[in-house]
Amino acid sequence: MMMLSRLLIFVSLCMCLFATQASAFTADSLVIRVDEAGDAGVEFHYTLDWFEHLIVFLHIVDPAEQFRAALQEYSGHEVTVAQVDERGASFTVKGFARVDGIDGAVQYRTPGLEFSAAREVLAQYWFAPFIRVDLTPAIAKVTFPDGAEYAFADAEKIPPLEHTIYPQVP
Repeated sequence: MMMLSRLLIFVSLCMCLFATQASAFTADSLVIRVDEAGDAGVEFHYTLDWFEHLIVFLHIVDPAEQFRAALQEYSGHEVTVAQVDERGASFTVKGFARVDGIDGAVQYRTPGLEFSAAREVLAQYWFAPFIRVDLTPAIAKVTFPDGAEYAFADAEKIPPLEHTIYPQVP
């Protein structure tokens, strides 16, 4: 009888889980700060609902690791996780931007980033049907050493960027 009670409780919990509205992972913001050497500091902020918190807590998925791997693939450079918490992660990317000197000016070229590829990776997990994933940051910004900033709102991808800093004339 005890075994039957436990089984009924387990089945009831499973039914509640499957009957609830799909949970959500939402990318809130992505900020990339390119330094003079072309290295970048990256801050990725996200919101997790209760189901994602459980998945992260049980170490089934690590959002920071997923984003780190995608960032490394697109940049072609080593990505190091600097900090992770339940609301976001920060990374450093060596050589994120190509830096060239042209006639006394400095030109920075960044790779493009596409967020849809990460959705395909997440779709491979068993829990994928139970979550809504919005990996498109509400706001994405790329900032260069001179303070110039390129912003993208709800963009599926960030295009490759070219930014030139000209020497100041006295």
